[in-house]
Amino acid sequence: MNRVNTVKRSFYYSLSPEHQRELDRRLVESGFADYGEHQQWLASIGCTISKTQLSIYGAKFRDRFEDAEIQRGYERLYGEKLTPTQLMICRVAQLKDGSSASDMAKGFKSIDRMAKNLG
Repeated sequence: MNRVNTVKRSFYYSLSPEHQRELDRRLVESGFADYGEHQQWLASIGCTISKTQLSIYGAKFRDRFEDAEIQRGYERLYGEKLTPTQLMICRVAQLKDGSSASDMAKGFKSIDRMAKNLG
């Protein structure tokens, strides 16, 4: 494990579960921005971390959060889970053109129907 991962992990897991949830909530509500404000809040509860280290954690959390949002949207629409490959394709499409999770899920359902009709 490299040093950055060690520092990031130790900072987050040194927080109480309540503060972990609060940090995650703050990140989501800010649109994964305003890292200076999050850094100040962390300092106010006794956690000293650089803005860079915080943004590394924020980027990794954002990826997990967005994957979960895509998966929930697809499950809500179709009652089934995306495969890991489908989830990866959704993430690439989202990064490329800003598609919403439900748009991507609908697209996969259309592709699935066409594939079944052809097969």
